[in-house]
Amino acid sequence: MTDTIGIVDVVFVRKLKRPVGSGVWGAYVLATDEFGTWLHTPAGSLYRGADGQHTGVCEVAQDSNGVGRSIVQLIPPDAWWIATWYPPIADRDVTVDICTPAVFVDRTWTYSDMELDPWRDRDGKVTTDDWDEFQAVRAAGWITQPEAAQSMAATETIERLLRQRVEPFGRVGIDRLTVATQLALPRRP
Repeated sequence: MTDTIGIVDVVFVRKLKRPVGSGVWGAYVLATDEFGTWLHTPAGSLYRGADGQHTGVCEVAQDSNGVGRSIVQLIPPDAWWIATWYPPIADRDVTVDICTPAVFVDRTWTYSDMELDPWRDRDGKVTTDDWDEFQAVRAAGWITQPEAAQSMAATETIERLLRQRVEPFGRVGIDRLTVATQLALPRRP
């Protein structure tokens, strides 16, 4: 791991849902390396979401009991995905949001969710969730044909990288999470 920056900034991540809705949470910038920008959101940090009718607040990366977990996210440059690593107590070690390439403006990383979510469980099994949601938003015209093609190609690539544990999906992501958790940074309100 060769870092170009250390923890120097606090940013926000905004996930847009189509046709309406969004979620936002705070994160610490850990580093930028050959894979992209690494962010850390400590356990207990808050997620704020809205769907056009309701707004709500909960903890980021909740487990089945509603308790937020510490996570590390990787935002690769110009990629159609963002990856999230979870602590060893979670049922999965990494999930990937297939999404439009994230853009950074006014201290906020923003991306549009394309619904597909590849992930790897602790035993190495790779699954992609939400094909039904992807097809529904495509049918409604909320995802364009070029976006759909990029999303499906990204999903296929990510599934292969997860199965083969190609970095950053080998040790790099989980090592980043271990280091970030040891920093004991305060939760993001």
